[in-house]
Amino acid sequence: LNFINSWIVGWCSCCMMCMYQPFMKIWVGQDYMYPLYMVILFVFYFYINMARRTIITFKDAAGIWEEDRFKPIVSAVVNIVLNITLIQLIGIAGIVISTIISFIIVEIPWETSVLFKQYFKISSVKYYISQIGYGILWFGIIFITYMICQILPKNDWARFMLSGGLCVFIPNIAIIIIFRKKMRFVWAYLKGKK
Repeated sequence: LNFINSWIVGWCSCCMMCMYQPFMKIWVGQDYMYPLYMVILFVFYFYINMARRTIITFKDAAGIWEEDRFKPIVSAVVNIVLNITLIQLIGIAGIVISTIISFIIVEIPWETSVLFKQYFKISSVKYYISQIGYGILWFGIIFITYMICQILPKNDWARFMLSGGLCVFIPNIAIIIIFRKKMRFVWAYLKGKK
């Protein structure tokens, strides 16, 4: 499930990175677009938030709420303090960065620790290693796909549509090639769930 979630989240992140700016240029025009660093922050925020969904799903399905009850409060306090501090230093990007930091230093370790200690009763080291590995892999795939999309024609609609087409093929073909041995387990899992 973690692999399937990583695939979906990584692919959506790739689509967001490559298609956000062309879409916004069509929708609101060049003058109202965020700079590229904001798009990168949005993509990183999305990836971090959604990559942890497997842990949250297992934790909620197991009914582990009591051990997790203070996490939202601690995370909110950290987020608010960082928001107030970073928005004065770096502006609107500080809001996204503070949320990413609160996910990384509070929510992800807390949720993972609770699930692996209370339910699985094993170490969470392998989970963290796999998540870091998937993150590095997706960073590379997103970077390559984005760089290829940059050589597309400058026509707004053509660039948007071609970016969408490239985002369907490049990341998915890369994952199928890299994880070709793991694919049979994914198909077997999906086939068994029908």
